[in-house]
Amino acid sequence: MLILKSGGNQRFLTSCGGLCAGLALVLSFFSRNVISLSFLFFLSGFSCSLINLHATILIFQYYGGTDQFAFFSCVTVLGIPFGSMIMPPIAEKLVEAYGYSGTLLVLGGLVLNLFPVCLTFKEPRTRHQMASNSLSENVTLTSSDEGTASTEDPNATSERLYERDPPLLQNRAMSDHDPEDQNLPESDCDQETLALIDEQANNGGLSTFQSVLTSLHVYILVEEPLFTFLYLQIELTLFLATGGWAVFNVSYGLSQGLSLAQSTFLATAGGTGGLVASILVSIVLRYHPDWCPQAHLTGLVTASLFCFLQTFQATYIYLLMTSFMIGVGLFTGNMTMEPLLALVVRPENFPDGSSVYKLMLGLGYVLSGYIAGTIHDRTQSMKTVFIFLGVVLLLGVCLMATLIMCMYRRRTRDPEK
Repeated sequence: MLILKSGGNQRFLTSCGGLCAGLALVLSFFSRNVISLSFLFFLSGFSCSLINLHATILIFQYYGGTDQFAFFSCVTVLGIPFGSMIMPPIAEKLVEAYGYSGTLLVLGGLVLNLFPVCLTFKEPRTRHQMASNSLSENVTLTSSDEGTASTEDPNATSERLYERDPPLLQNRAMSDHDPEDQNLPESDCDQETLALIDEQANNGGLSTFQSVLTSLHVYILVEEPLFTFLYLQIELTLFLATGGWAVFNVSYGLSQGLSLAQSTFLATAGGTGGLVASILVSIVLRYHPDWCPQAHLTGLVTASLFCFLQTFQATYIYLLMTSFMIGVGLFTGNMTMEPLLALVVRPENFPDGSSVYKLMLGLGYVLSGYIAGTIHDRTQSMKTVFIFLGVVLLLGVCLMATLIMCMYRRRTRDPEK
C-alpha cells in the first residue's frame, strides 16, 4: 500500500481493488484447502485496503484544509456501522440456508459492486489545472531562446524556481541547464543550490536506500513527531481493541449462557450504537470541526469504561446495553481518525500519513485476534479478555490526553499551525 500510494491512477487502482476483492470471495466458494482459502482472504483484504486508502486521500484532495473535511470524512464511513448493524443477522441466515461456502459466494457478489462504484472516483479538477500550470511555468523558466537574453532578474528567477519545486526537481532542472546558457552569472546563483547540484552529480543522484525510504514514506516519521510518537500508538490501541471486540463479542455471549441468536444480536447492538454515534459525531463536527480531538478522546473513554462494565453481569439486556455503548465508543474513535490525522500533520504530509496509518490499522487488526486469543487460551476466561481490551483502551486514553496537550502547546507557540 505504501508504494502503490505513490503513483497510479486512483480510479484504475480502486476499480481493480473492487474487482479483485469480489472475485477473491467468489473463488473462495470453490476452495477446498486452507492454503488457497488463506490466500484468497489475503487478496480480498489487500484489494479492499487499496480502496480504503485512496478514498481517504481523494476526500482530502477535495476538502482538505477546510472546515468541511471532518464532516465529509465522517459521512463517508457511515456505511461501516450500518453494515456492522445489519450484516450479523443476515450472515446468520445465509449460513443456515447455504452454508459457509454459499455465504462467501453471496458476499463476493455484494463486494463486486465496489467495481462500478470505484469507476466514479475522480480527482479534483483544480489539481489537474495546478499541475498543468506548474509544468508550463517550469518549461518557461528552465528554457531560453537561442541568442535571446532574458530580461527578468536572474536572481528572482532562481529564487522562484527554488521555492516552488522540491529540491530533487530543482536539482534536475538546474543541472540540465548551465547558468551561462540562461544568462545567469555563476556568482549570483544560490551557493547552497550549487552545492546540492555538485553533490548530486558526484553521487549519481539519490541512492537506492534513499529511494526506498521515499517510496515507503519513512521521512514523515521524522518530520511529524506527534504523529510518530503519539498518534500511531493511539490508533494501534484502538485497532487492537476494535479487532478483539469484533472477534470475541459473540463468543462472550455464548460463554455467558446466551443462545447463538442472542449472542449475534450483541454484535448488532454494537453496530447500532456505532451508527447512532457516527450520525451524532458527523453533525457535531459539521459545525465544530475543531472538536475532533475531544470527540476521539470521548470515544476511547466510553469504550474502555464499558469493556470493564460488561464483565459485571451476564443478563441479556445488560449485555445488549454494554455492547451498544462499546459500539458507540469504538466507532466514535474509528470515524474521527482521519480528521484527527489532518490536525496532527501538515497538509502536504497527509497522504503519507494516511499510508502509514493504514499500515498500523492492518497491524492492529492482525495482532488483535492473536493477542486476545492467547489471553483466552491461557486464562480460559472471556471476562479476562474484555478486561484486557479495557486496559488497552485506557492506555489509548492516556496517550490521547497527552496528544491533546501537545497540540494545544504547539498551537499556543505557533498559532498558524
